Amino acid sequence: MKVDLNQLKESNEFLNTLLNHITSLIFILDQQLRIQCVNGAVEESFGKDIKNMTHQIFGNAINCSHAIEENKNCQHTSFCDLCDFRKGLFKVLKHQIPTYKEKVTRHLYINGKKVEKTFVFTTRHIYYEKKSMVMVVVDDITEIEEQRRELKEAILLKNKFLGTVTHDLRNPISAIQNVSWFLLDDSDKMTDEQRLFLKDIYEVSEYMSRLVDDLLEISRIESGKLELNIGYHDYAETIRESVMINQPLAVKKDIKMELILSDKPLMLYYDRNKIMQVVNNLIGNAIKFSYKETKICVKVTQRDRYLLTCVSDEGPGIPMDEIDQVFSEFSKLSTRPTENEKSTGLGLAIAKRIVDGHQGEIWVDSVVNEGSRFFFSLPMDDRYA
Repeated sequence: MKVDLNQLKESNEFLNTLLNHITSLIFILDQQLRIQCVNGAVEESFGKDIKNMTHQIFGNAINCSHAIEENKNCQHTSFCDLCDFRKGLFKVLKHQIPTYKEKVTRHLYINGKKVEKTFVFTTRHIYYEKKSMVMVVVDDITEIEEQRRELKEAILLKNKFLGTVTHDLRNPISAIQNVSWFLLDDSDKMTDEQRLFLKDIYEVSEYMSRLVDDLLEISRIESGKLELNIGYHDYAETIRESVMINQPLAVKKDIKMELILSDKPLMLYYDRNKIMQVVNNLIGNAIKFSYKETKICVKVTQRDRYLLTCVSDEGPGIPMDEIDQVFSEFSKLSTRPTENEKSTGLGLAIAKRIVDGHQGEIWVDSVVNEGSRFFFSLPMDDRYA
């Protein structure tokens, strides 16, 4: 078969154009880690002429601060044995073991100024000009990391502010709730209208009290302060207690509660109060979103080394395009409680963080007009022992 030299030339020109216009930095290094070839993005990133980088050792070419400040070649500085770049390169050269998107932070000198850079690099063994070499693909993620740090700081500041405000609101809301309850208990001399207004005040203050508690908890969790009091408990007992607590709410709507659970103890390590909070939230939501005279089923089964809990209802269900929002804070779903019950919009977000803290998983399956099934798993091993 005759080789079309024009086509081959066009292919090479296309590849060269492509490599020189992608934003990733591409280095071809020989066995001594000397640069044999780079693409155009390297010249732009390091402010150096490509010709001046060719045949330089990798660390010297990118102006590693250790090489410059110690006036030594790359591979001979005091930091080289700790360098992740160097470890990744030698893994490929000696054992042909590639690295994939490994993150590294380095201080480099660019245009005479010392700067901190964060990179993600990938290495591959290749043959270049019939010689064994290594290709290094580097992406500069410094701006992304800076944005991530700024976002983290903003979240911490928001949580601090949220915690302060909600803590200050707790006492006056509790006072309103307690006084309205006291007045309702002695409302014989009031008119029907006055009792109705007082009942509204009590119910709103009760809702606000729950909201404040949820806001405080979510701010603590987001600040990394999820404290788990792990102990060895009978999970079956926890589930039975949760069903019993929620039974009166189900009776008000003529909802049948079914419990499918082993008669034997189900012993495992978990925070009893936190998991009770998760189960209460799932059952409470199932009641809110269930129609009268329907059924809610709470089922616990064992799957491999996990206990799987399922709370299912026969409510309106959740549209498929809203499933991803279910465990988000203040998620606004089109599905509404069947009798306009109030919800803070934080319960499932808190439940997810609690389950995550137990190294479990939580998810939902739902079909519109048929109902929803909420699942969460807890590990049965002794990782907390």
